[in-house]
Amino acid sequence: MYPWSSSSYGGQIPSAANARTMPNGLDDQEKLLAEAIGSARKQAFQMNHFLDKERMLDSLKCASTMLGELRTSVLSPKSYYELYMGVHEELCHLEGSLLVKVEKKTNCTSGNAIDAIIPAEVELFEVFSVQVANIVQTRMDMPLEDTISLQVALLSLAQKVYPDRVDYVDKVLGTTAQILQRMNMNNISHLLSVNQELSRLLRICIDFYNNALTIIQLQNFCPLLEKFDYTSRKSLALYLVMNILDNETLVPTADQADSLLTIITPLIKDDDTSKENGAAAGNTTPDAEEFAEEQGVVARFIHLMRSDEPDMQYKMLQTARKHLGNGGGQRLKHVLPPLVFAAYQLAFKYKAIAEQDENWDKKLKSDILFASICNFQSLLVGCDNGAIEKAEKIKKEGDEKKMKLVPDAFLPSLAPFGEYLCI
Repeated sequence: MYPWSSSSYGGQIPSAANARTMPNGLDDQEKLLAEAIGSARKQAFQMNHFLDKERMLDSLKCASTMLGELRTSVLSPKSYYELYMGVHEELCHLEGSLLVKVEKKTNCTSGNAIDAIIPAEVELFEVFSVQVANIVQTRMDMPLEDTISLQVALLSLAQKVYPDRVDYVDKVLGTTAQILQRMNMNNISHLLSVNQELSRLLRICIDFYNNALTIIQLQNFCPLLEKFDYTSRKSLALYLVMNILDNETLVPTADQADSLLTIITPLIKDDDTSKENGAAAGNTTPDAEEFAEEQGVVARFIHLMRSDEPDMQYKMLQTARKHLGNGGGQRLKHVLPPLVFAAYQLAFKYKAIAEQDENWDKKLKSDILFASICNFQSLLVGCDNGAIEKAEKIKKEGDEKKMKLVPDAFLPSLAPFGEYLCI
């Protein structure tokens, strides 16, 4: 049961004298806690009263005052936690009430009725954002994981009350990153309790949107992710990719593919620092079965990088090959096959539009050059335009630069491979 369900608490606000130092006696702590909870309880009562009267701004003012009770520095961690949980319960009630009222106003046909709630909506996040910032500045002794918990609560408020305001979510992530930066917190170990709260913050974002394309719109997602150690970043990367697979999120552009592949870098490339530290400590290699499973997940993700525009698909394959090429041979044997099959499927698309595409010859050279750079075996299909004769001439000339434009093999048709390429 939360603290202010008890009738023993009074309603007095702590005095200025008490606010200067933290009392040591148990009786003093109980008295101060009772006073703080009593004051917060009074504001909660007024808040709910104004909610019932549809006086949103007055209700928010009471909520802001109630939240201000958390700015005290005189309570012990245990007492402060009790106060925090009580305020949190009342704010959850406010959040639920607002959601119901917003839904009712949205369904209302009267424009005036909608206008009546919009000012309150706009102010709500800013009010609590300022209050949370004040609490963090006042409670310098607050454990970091509790500070992050406040950010988690603010994030939940932003997502539930303003589901379309991605900028509010991004602001919370940015503020959290700044807090960690001021404390010089980097490479946060996965063994620390604060790591769990930070991971929760990012997982909430992934779960709420269920769309990785929205996640990459959050400019502060990656900076915050970089604060984790390699193990945590890999775990979160795997969490994001599984979300992509579960929701079958298609990635239609090269820029989006580049952003997502950057986020999941810990899955597709070893961490050099971790490798050096591991070697010094005598750590063994990762479990082979677990490693293969992770790379299989990455390979499935590659199949979702699809565009209806052949040129964009080509750019995405180039982007993917650039990222995946850094993973080494052990990873390439898992992630390269889907990339190769995607390239073969793209060849069919290009062949179908060859006669209508004025830049076909240039693109053909680019494709073969791309294969050479990536150490792929290139295959030219449909050799009725003198290509074989040109290739033979280049071979005789012995020009190494031109040889990069000569395919490794020729075929009159890809028909024999159709059943294997799912075309």
